[in-house]
Formats: sequence, structure tokens, C-alpha cells
Amino acid sequence: MKIPYEVRIGLMAVIAIFAAIWGYKFLKGQNFLSSDNQFYAYYDYADQLNVSAPVFVKGLEVGTITKIQFEPEGQKPIRVDFEVRNDIKVHPQTVAYIISTGVLGGKAITLSIPGPCPSDECLSSGAQLEGGNRSLFSSLLGEEDIKSSID
Repeated sequence: MKIPYEVRIGLMAVIAIFAAIWGYKFLKGQNFLSSDNQFYAYYDYADQLNVSAPVFVKGLEVGTITKIQFEPEGQKPIRVDFEVRNDIKVHPQTVAYIISTGVLGGKAITLSIPGPCPSDECLSSGAQLEGGNRSLFSSLLGEEDIKSSID
């Protein structure tokens, strides 16, 4: 059976459109084929944070920021949505801090996880985390280094 020329052209057009949409999303840091956990946090100040910026846990990149939106009716008006790999268990008391990744102004989110959580108490996808901001010095040096230097 021979496939007509028009059908082949149409099939190639559909594949090209799908590849273009997937490539665009991939370049923005979003992968709609992944099943990572989604979380969000509210902030007073977004501090030049961008979509597709990394999410870290103890210096290891474990996810990306997927959406930043302004919500004026809340106490903290900026909502940041991010995804985290499935193998990372998020404790209910985890805080998501906006940090500086360098002196030139790169921003990211780091998750301050207080410790391991029992499997039945870990947060599931779609949960809200507490949000906070860290200064340039504390994000580059770390809380412990600053405390030891002051002492």
C-alpha cells in the first residue's frame, strides 16, 4: 500500500509542530513529559527571579522554577511555582529561600529541608512551602560561615 504524497506532507507538518512546541518548552526549562513534584511558595519580593531558574537542595540542582505570578489580594503578593525531582522527599517544615547564585545577580531557590521525614508525613505534589529571602552574603557564604566569622 502506497501512502499518498499529501498524507506524508501532513504527517511531517504535525511532527514538526510538535517538535517545535516541545523544543520551545524545553528551552524555557519546562518538560511536559516529566512527572516531577510541583510546589509553590509566596514571597514579598521576587528579587529578579526568573522562570527556568534552578532549585537547589544543599547545592545540588533538583528542579526548576516553572511560573512566577503576581497576586495582589494576598499578604505576600508574589507566587512562585517550581518543580522538584520525585526522589527528593520534602519535609513539611521546609523553607524555600530566594538566593543569589553569584555576584552578577543570578537568582535561584534553595530548599532548606530540616531533616528526613517519615514517608507518611512528606509533602505531596501541589503543596505550599514557606518562602523567604536570603541576603547576598548569607546566600554566597552560608549561615554557618557568617556565624563563625562574627564569633
